[in-house]
Amino acid sequence: MDTKKEFMEFGKSKLNQWKGMIEELELQLSLGKAEAKDAWEKESKNLKKFFRQQQAQFEKADAQNKDQRITLVRKLSELSSVLRKEEAKSKRSFDNFRKQTLKLIHEVEYMLREIISDSPERSSRQLTELRNPLDVYRIQLALSEYDTRQKLSRPQNELEVVLDKTIQIIDRENNLDGNSVERFMEEISQSFNHLKHAFSEIL
Repeated sequence: MDTKKEFMEFGKSKLNQWKGMIEELELQLSLGKAEAKDAWEKESKNLKKFFRQQQAQFEKADAQNKDQRITLVRKLSELSSVLRKEEAKSKRSFDNFRKQTLKLIHEVEYMLREIISDSPERSSRQLTELRNPLDVYRIQLALSEYDTRQKLSRPQNELEVVLDKTIQIIDRENNLDGNSVERFMEEISQSFNHLKHAFSEIL
């Protein structure tokens, strides 16, 4: 499951609950401020504890996802480099190229399955787009022989183009990702401060 999306939805749900709690506390004011204040202090502590715990989990999950994407970029760059090597001049060198390239493609495909759902939206779309040319090239390479290697030119060129675009997008997302985490946590923090301010006005 997408950890970031899950946390955002959970965070929004919690904030809505606390907003509802403020409305309930307004009604309690008619019974006396002491009861309402006690209820607010209890919920405020719960919110602070939830915020600290979720922030730590969110940052940990985000760091793990970013590490996975950095590793993927390295693997994609390695694959791109292998594809751009000088064309094999013998059956033996072609067989070595095919074996090395298929191994890299299998590693990339495994990594894609692991990280697509937890990647930022644009990266996720691009990784999904990469799957088709990767799959087409893998199948054609597996079926090719030295004598039929010319048939690989078109699918290889198409794969190279998508690889370059993917590496570029994921690199950019990795550089921006920390900022998006900080921005989201700041939004949650501002919402909490708004709730505190609203309740202080009620009392």
